[in-house]
Amino acid sequence: MDFLLRKTARLCLLLVFTLLLSAVSADCIQVLLGESATFPTTRNCSKENAELIHRRRDNSNRTVARYQGGKWSAASGYEDRVDQGKTVTLNNTNINDNGLYELPCFETATELDVLPFHVVQVVVGQPVTLQCHYVTTNKKVECAWWEKDGKLVFGTNFTSGEIKLDPSFKGRVSLADKPLDLGNFSATVQQFRQEDGGDYICYVQVDRKKETERRIPAATRLTVNKLTAAGCAGYKVSTGFLVAVLLLLCVALCFICYRRVTPDRIL
Repeated sequence: MDFLLRKTARLCLLLVFTLLLSAVSADCIQVLLGESATFPTTRNCSKENAELIHRRRDNSNRTVARYQGGKWSAASGYEDRVDQGKTVTLNNTNINDNGLYELPCFETATELDVLPFHVVQVVVGQPVTLQCHYVTTNKKVECAWWEKDGKLVFGTNFTSGEIKLDPSFKGRVSLADKPLDLGNFSATVQQFRQEDGGDYICYVQVDRKKETERRIPAATRLTVNKLTAAGCAGYKVSTGFLVAVLLLLCVALCFICYRRVTPDRIL
């Protein structure tokens, strides 16, 4: 019996060690679709002919850049997206850039997540909903949260009921009703402010998994719509003023024409 307990304990320790190792085996870079991704590890890799290899999620491999003569240069197929320099920066990212990036100088790989997003234009003072949906069938969602430019905006733990939010959003943000039943983790921000503009990312954590394994269902970029209600009123006033000026010009033109024609009629 003691033997079985000791063996079970060893297996549990091995499992924990494996999970911890997998959790730290890769750094992570997140960028919005179309933006640039810089790989900091390439600055510390000066091995001649070193290559930055992209391990795609379909198990295919591609060389992104190669280190030669003291600088990184673009590999075939990346000439228009990688510039020469001390660090590799991948420009104009697309959805196929997702995956692991490996260097011979380091055992740790870098994972790149390219996030599709949609742009929402918002009028100051009006509410806006940040859409976020995730399939919750047969899954236990522990928590869901929104971050703006890397900082927590609003988050809730469904197990403990704990809610965290940025003080500037206090009383202005709420989650959709019955998120676990409907898989709807959309958050609504009331009374949108100028400073609320920016990039928002929704995260969902499932079944107590590690932070590095969190799901990313949605990303939204909020931009301020300058055509506010006051702006529309100002536009109407400007149009009315323009019409009045045109009418005055027409009257003046008619008067000038009349003065020129009248002498001919008298003669």
